Amino acid sequence: MNFNREIKFKLDRLIGIMLSDGVQPNDLANNIFLKDYEKISYTKKDGMIIGELLFYDDEEVTMRYVYNFDMKLMRVEEEVKGKVIVEWDRTIVENTLIQDIVDLMKIHYSHEQINKFISSLPKELQERIENDYQKIA
Repeated sequence: MNFNREIKFKLDRLIGIMLSDGVQPNDLANNIFLKDYEKISYTKKDGMIIGELLFYDDEEVTMRYVYNFDMKLMRVEEEVKGKVIVEWDRTIVENTLIQDIVDLMKIHYSHEQINKFISSLPKELQERIENDYQKIA
């Protein structure tokens, strides 16, 4: 495996996620016109916007979309029969990618190479990767 390619792939994916807002509430609201959707609602709670979409697919399913006030999708949950499954979580995905990048760099790069690499990144990303790197350095 080419570790440089792997780092670039993970970094590109991380940047893509950080730049993407995700599916927007107005796009989800249009689902109310589809046959299986029964209810769509949005509420503000604990500094977040929560959209719930209720539909039937052999049984009642509630999809929950959680947004911050910058309109970024933060989390998607599916609830069936009272059981909630996290389908996607921005924080978990970003943190996992950062940890993977740091782990690959630590194995294959010298301390100087890591510092040079980190300094070439956008400011927000520099801070996040540097913080993870410092935890294990």
